[in-house]
Amino acid sequence: IGSTSVDTLAHLASEEIVKRPPTNPNKPYDRISVLLEHILQQGSYYPLYPPSESVCIDSSLVQNMQMDKNAPNILIVPSDFLPFVKLIGETLCINPG
Repeated sequence: IGSTSVDTLAHLASEEIVKRPPTNPNKPYDRISVLLEHILQQGSYYPLYPPSESVCIDSSLVQNMQMDKNAPNILIVPSDFLPFVKLIGETLCINPG
């Protein structure tokens, strides 16, 4: 189980620059899933550098923000976004709200 206390999703969303892919009528674009994929693919609970000014991060402890070799089975990412439960790859991602 992995967890963070920072609203990483909101910070990623505010910094993300992306051209939305053409919409597939069978699978609509899901921005939250894309943000979660960024976290899991980069293997970091806070994959932004430099961090948001609202976050106090000790850069000497940055290795503690890294996931181990594998993504966790359950990832708890509290955010101001609406609560959700999503399966991204093999990781169950939960935003309790």
